[in-house]
Parts: sequence; C-alpha cells; structure tokens
Amino acid sequence: MAEIKSTTYKTPDGVERALRFTHGARRRIVDRFGCGAKQAMDKYGDGALAGILYACMYDGDGKPPDDLTVEQLEESVNAADSVEMLAVFVEAVANGKMEKNEGAKLREALTRGMEAQTKNLTGTPSGASQDSTSASPAAPPPSAPTPESSGTLPSESSASSANGTPAQSEVSTFAPV
Repeated sequence: MAEIKSTTYKTPDGVERALRFTHGARRRIVDRFGCGAKQAMDKYGDGALAGILYACMYDGDGKPPDDLTVEQLEESVNAADSVEMLAVFVEAVANGKMEKNEGAKLREALTRGMEAQTKNLTGTPSGASQDSTSASPAAPPPSAPTPESSGTLPSESSASSANGTPAQSEVSTFAPV
C-alpha cells in the first residue's frame, strides 16, 4: 500500500495543520458539497476551498482537528488566501509527487490567473501593477496533479489524456474565481 504523504497549511489561528488527500477526505468533500472537489470548485469557486481543505485536515484515525471547526475556518479566511489554499490542496492531491519548484510555479500561475480574473471583473488588477497582470487565465503546470488525475469517486468524472495527466480543460477549471 502506498504511503499517504501530507502537506501543511497554516490556518488563520496560526497553527500548521497537516493536509492529507485520502478516500476519507474525498467522501467528506462529497458529503459537504454533494459532489467532488473539482465540481465544488466549478460551482462555488474559491468559496469551496475552506471546506475542501478542512476535509483534508482529518488525522489518520478519521478525526477532525480538536480546536477548529469547518465553520471557523470558513469564517476566518479571505479571498487573499485563495491562491495559497488552492496550491496547498493541489500539493496534498499530489501526495508528495510534485517537484520542489513546481509548488512555486503553481502559486505564480494561480496568482496571475486570479489577477486576470479580478481585472476582468473590476477593470483593475488586485494586488499587482497594471504591467504585471496577464490577460490570459493561468493554469497549474501540466505536471501538477488534480483530484481527478489521482483517481476518482464514482460520482466524479475525469477527462485525462492518454498519458494519465489531466486534460488542459480539466486543469484550468481549478483557477479560483
């Protein structure tokens, strides 16, 4: 049986919490949203991220954090946290298979995508100069795994290419909105 590796996310209360994308986490995501992680992101945008991350914070015995509820997490994060939250989730899905520099590349691509979407919605970029904002939506590097490329629940579908990596349209839908 393959080892489940964790990544960490520092919650707004200052605690570094382990995130593990397990079958239990997948079930909890479906229980909470009525669908898988990708579909929850499609439906709720970055508003789904706190619930998705919380589902991954359960320990090896299937117990949630003692000192944090999903509601507390949802109410303590803001839109500025979305890029980091999505990047950490993708790292958890990768289960330790991402190269060290891929995490930084992923955060950069997500930030550009978020800035482009903010510019499209408001006419001005969020947290970036006009010159540094890209007009094209960003997607994670092609080698970055998604929940669908690491296996799915029966209720989830996947459009993977022949080599098992997610199709470009599948990956680009993960950009926060």
